[in-house]
Amino acid sequence: MAIISIQVRLPWNTGDVRGAVSTNTWHFDTGSVTPTDSNTNTIAETIVGTYTSAIAPFLSSVFTGDVTASVYNLDDPKPRLPIHVETGTFTPGADTLPGECSLKLGIQAARETGVHVQRRRGTLQLGPLAKSLVGDDGRLTPDAMDDLASLAQNLSTGLNGATEYVWVVGTEAFDFRPVNRILITNELGTVRRRQLPYTDRRVVAV
Repeated sequence: MAIISIQVRLPWNTGDVRGAVSTNTWHFDTGSVTPTDSNTNTIAETIVGTYTSAIAPFLSSVFTGDVTASVYNLDDPKPRLPIHVETGTFTPGADTLPGECSLKLGIQAARETGVHVQRRRGTLQLGPLAKSLVGDDGRLTPDAMDDLASLAQNLSTGLNGATEYVWVVGTEAFDFRPVNRILITNELGTVRRRQLPYTDRRVVAV
């Protein structure tokens, strides 16, 4: 069994934000196939295509519209160099929520006796997000939830159908198992490192 990680980076169009790039990492089991540049290009293209089409409508105006997917073979010694790099472009949204707001997609593998559930789950943080996704109560709208559910189904079908590689979740320190559930809630997540740094500070003596 060989595991590849695909690190997806979406740069922002401003340098005034801490960590002005959104990053997510996906993992795939390539089975008996040794990962190379030529045999990981299809899954990388599929990931990039997912961002430029299915995920793009959720994303906000802070992005440049560029997306880069770098593929790493986890069997390689650290520090690792990518074995394949794929790029693409998308049209950013017209508006944005605060930079630290994100949309959480929880991914899980099947539970096993004797294995802590934390080792069988992960999170994809998508964002910053377009304002249109959120209602007056500060939560994702029902329409946004329906769109997310469709996205989750298409992710599972598309990623596992693109190649013989299997979408997995886990850790290098433990192991990886196939993703069998995607969890969606209408509550927004937060990524604190994306918040705007202050440009003014006042100290009031009392």
